[in-house]
Amino acid sequence: MDKEYERVQFGVDSKKLHFKTNGGRLSEVKFKIHFPEKFEFLNAEFTEKEKIEIYFKGIAGSTVNENWSSSIQEETQNITVDLSNVTGIPKVIGIEYILSAVKAKTKEDFVPETAGSGILVGTGG
Repeated sequence: MDKEYERVQFGVDSKKLHFKTNGGRLSEVKFKIHFPEKFEFLNAEFTEKEKIEIYFKGIAGSTVNENWSSSIQEETQNITVDLSNVTGIPKVIGIEYILSAVKAKTKEDFVPETAGSGILVGTGG
């Protein structure tokens, strides 16, 4: 019997990135993300390594694969990034999606997983 899969993915709406600066520092970062429905957005934070980490909770399994394969549509959400760890304006910003919690554990000793990353924007230099 054939299986049919819908293509759902993690992503950023790159047409609506919102950055504010103040005195050579980022003061606000907002953008819209989309992600598979079997994940719940928790928070997003800027790390010292010029990366935005976006944290999710899996609601249909203990792994990225279990949650991803059971998703058939995407959720969209506007997010604000926590900037408490950023000290300046980076030249390049990367994004990493992290499964940091699970709602219904199917395996013991859950270890967070990443769902991939990509370069978001270059600010020149």
